[in-house]
Amino acid sequence: MLNRLEMLRIFCTAAETRNFKEAATRLGVSPQAVTRAVKELEGHVGGTAVPPQHPPHPHHRIRRAAGGPRADRCQGRG
Repeated sequence: MLNRLEMLRIFCTAAETRNFKEAATRLGVSPQAVTRAVKELEGHVGGTAVPPQHPPHPHHRIRRAAGGPRADRCQGRG
């Protein structure tokens, strides 16, 4: 289990890059680790941060889900 700050750091990188694979490369972790961190964060906030992909795949480009955390908050703009 990651601490909340680490989950937010991973989420912010994923939101910034809009791609789990690119976020993983920047952070030096696997795309699966990014997926797990985002899912764990969603569990803490009780909502969906990233809309589901059909089929789900961590390498697909992402966008913010309605009502989910805003990427601009990661950069202090929200």
